[in-house]
Amino acid sequence: MVKLPGILLCADWSLAPGRRAVYGALPAARRVLRLAPPAGGWNVERLVEAAAPHGDAIIGVDAPLGLPASYLAAARGPFGLDPGAGFVPWLEAALARPACFEVGGSAAAWSVTRPFFRPPPGKGSLQAFVAAAAQQGVDLWRRGERASGGKSVFTFGLPGQVAPAAQALWRELGAARAAGLPFRIWPFEAALGDGGVKLAEIYPRAAYGVALGEKAPWPSMALAKTQAAVRAAAIDRLRQARWIREAEVALDGLDAALESEDEFDACLAAAALLRLQLAGSPLCGSVDEVAEGGILCTWDPRNDAGTARSGASG
Repeated sequence: MVKLPGILLCADWSLAPGRRAVYGALPAARRVLRLAPPAGGWNVERLVEAAAPHGDAIIGVDAPLGLPASYLAAARGPFGLDPGAGFVPWLEAALARPACFEVGGSAAAWSVTRPFFRPPPGKGSLQAFVAAAAQQGVDLWRRGERASGGKSVFTFGLPGQVAPAAQALWRELGAARAAGLPFRIWPFEAALGDGGVKLAEIYPRAAYGVALGEKAPWPSMALAKTQAAVRAAAIDRLRQARWIREAEVALDGLDAALESEDEFDACLAAAALLRLQLAGSPLCGSVDEVAEGGILCTWDPRNDAGTARSGASG
């Protein structure tokens, strides 16, 4: 019998706490529900506080938790890290150096100690940063980002950018850790099946495929979520999904998901994790426990990539 976590929380993350949306899935109750935002909006502290009473909990956040392996390999020395040190020690060291999070505009000045940048207008400006990083042995993308067409965590100012949300999340992780809040970061500090609160990365397009697909393998699915009609069609498809009917899942808070793309992403992500959990399927595929981390909802049964460390089904 698969041990079910008490709650699965999914947060659509942005730079502004007031824009963040959170939905939860209760596996034992077979229910997806919206969590009303606290005063001032959601942050890491409020998420952990919402999850902790449920004991074994997973919080999926739509922001990067990990670094390109080549970047971390090049950065250990300049940051004074031990050989083999992973993402969490790097984050602690980076947070102690405010200049690390400054956003540069010159490719010639790019370095592993100031990796974030905003390409200036003009053809080839991004490629100049890519080339500058490559000269220092660094690929600016994680393998999963390359495979999915995602943006580099270091890049500001491009459509679909993730760097602002990542910086906001990473700073809040540092503050929450300093405050002694009880959580661990997956897969670097805990497996998904471990007890307590685990914070993990989730990717909306992967979650769409799991929540709305007919059966595994679930491919990544692109949706024009900014369009109300597209959100409405997807929510209707979720309501009528065979797995929802067969598992007798209750879907609450769908009106908010219809009105807002942020709420929509959090809702579909919670539904996706609930589907995997109820089916006893791994919540993710392969992971890098040192640098790059892992992304929930990316398990593919064709390569049976789920591992005990990734926390196959809790």
